[in-house]
Amino acid sequence: MPSVVPITSENSRNSDRKRPMTNKRVAAELVRIAKVLSGGQFVNPSVCLDPDRKVNERELTRLLRQGLAAEEEAVHLYEFIADATDNELVRSVVQDIADEERVHVGEFQRLLNELVPDEQEMLDDGAGEVEDKID
Repeated sequence: MPSVVPITSENSRNSDRKRPMTNKRVAAELVRIAKVLSGGQFVNPSVCLDPDRKVNERELTRLLRQGLAAEEEAVHLYEFIADATDNELVRSVVQDIADEERVHVGEFQRLLNELVPDEQEMLDDGAGEVEDKID
């Protein structure tokens, strides 16, 4: 019988199943996330990074968004690892790393707010749409 980690598929992409995740399924999920973090599902930034020229504003904002997305994926990976173990040391350290990545998300977002004139307006509009549903 395969060993079982203390999370259920409620925390994974397969949320329709309520059974515990085996180590094999956890490993498969970690491989999937690692591929995302390595650029497997994002546009390769090196395409526009010619060493003989600097990126324009549009390319820069796209690269910053890619950085923001990578940080969000890192948070997902690290929280997944923290949830997948009973080892309190690992859980604590990895959750702290996840929290640091959330700070990085804020840094990338602040840069985007500075460079894209309507960025904060769009974020506020989205938040307002949710507020309308909450009220």
